[in-house]
Amino acid sequence: MVSAKNNLVVGSVFLNLRLAFAYLLLPVYLFALVISPNLNESKLLWSFVIIHLLLYPAGNGYLSYFNNLQKVSRVTTKSPSPVNKLLFLTALLLEAAAILLGWHFINTGFAAMLFLYGLIFKMYYHPAVRLKKYPIADWVIVALFQGAFAFLICYVGINNFTGANLLRVRVLLPALLSTLMLLAFYPPTQVWQNEENSSWGVLRQKSGLRSTVVPAFILLALVAVAFVLYFKMYFSFKHALVYMLTLIPVALFLSWSYKIYSNPEEVNNKRITWLSGLTATCLNAFFTWLFLDTSHLLQL
Repeated sequence: MVSAKNNLVVGSVFLNLRLAFAYLLLPVYLFALVISPNLNESKLLWSFVIIHLLLYPAGNGYLSYFNNLQKVSRVTTKSPSPVNKLLFLTALLLEAAAILLGWHFINTGFAAMLFLYGLIFKMYYHPAVRLKKYPIADWVIVALFQGAFAFLICYVGINNFTGANLLRVRVLLPALLSTLMLLAFYPPTQVWQNEENSSWGVLRQKSGLRSTVVPAFILLALVAVAFVLYFKMYFSFKHALVYMLTLIPVALFLSWSYKIYSNPEEVNNKRITWLSGLTATCLNAFFTWLFLDTSHLLQL
């Protein structure tokens, strides 16, 4: 009986780390890989493991633990698994491991960026501060730190660079595009929430679901244009064209957003999870192809 209970606790911890969530953020890493001039197999492997298997799961652990304290449901599970202090300790250990391994295998600057990322998201989730309860702050922090800042972390880790290498338009522009991408895609993934303690639920109740979706709908269109211009300027028309073709399946996301605008009852967790996965798959496929094509690995 005790063993079964322990297995349940361990299973709950594993579930709440939401390892699959890293897949949704993988396009940011692949985008950084595409523009990386100093590729090293060891740094590539360790940066990926540290960011996607340690840093992101640690953040998810904090989210699940502190949301449980606030009695807020989560988009990733239909029936959220119960959490306890073991989850919090596991998240702390994962974050500490990420920082130590980042310092050992990459560099001090990389480790410092990981520490800052973890600090910001603890402030974002912790009940004493809980920046997540403010819809606009929630939106901006997620877009900035899972977009531009995560892009810069990936770029430093992949290339073993220092902060001085980041202050170039060639790096800052795709970092900005990553944030714009998160600004566009984040609100539609949150508007389904209507619990009392959900910031997006409060926004939905105060200003209506449509007022949340329409800005995101416009941003999605603007982001598509910005990326096409970027690829045409820094790569080629072929790459811009393939990017546009990649967005055809993602148009389902736009179609669903329009349905929300027309009929708010269309909101549901299963659909938004499926569409988020579809969007990530399309973007991951595109950036993988872009890397292989521009690095000429396809010609080997």
